[in-house]
Amino acid sequence: MIPRYLKFAPIEGSMEEIPDQISVIALGFPVDNSTLYGGPNLYGGVWKALGITSVHMTYLDETQAKYVLHSSFDVDRHFVTEYQGIDEKISPPGLSGAGAWCAASPAAAVWTANPVLAGVYTSWHKRSARHPDLVQATRGHLVKHLFETGRQ
Repeated sequence: MIPRYLKFAPIEGSMEEIPDQISVIALGFPVDNSTLYGGPNLYGGVWKALGITSVHMTYLDETQAKYVLHSSFDVDRHFVTEYQGIDEKISPPGLSGAGAWCAASPAAAVWTANPVLAGVYTSWHKRSARHPDLVQATRGHLVKHLFETGRQ
């Protein structure tokens, strides 16, 4: 049973087009943001506690076509944002499935807690000579379509 005080963000208003230079926020559980505690568990492994972390990134139109990425990257279906967490020694694994949230009114002077789904993070393009660390998301309108139709 879901407690009454929990609210879900509707995806009906997911962004069809993501404005250039808009802030994107993701909440997830990167494994590097975990800590070991206690002794071995029942299966012989070690317990790890995962901490939630928020990651702030910026969507840039120029980034979408700037880098040579895997052939599965399709700018109409996906977008990428530069990931800065590596500098803090937090790699992206564990962000997969995290929503990419933007402010509902990008032109507003102050960000409000009324986010709109821009996409869902699915993969990481590790830094190479061709590009910086990038995280890839499926665009929000495709996620919305998936929920509406029950298929891809």
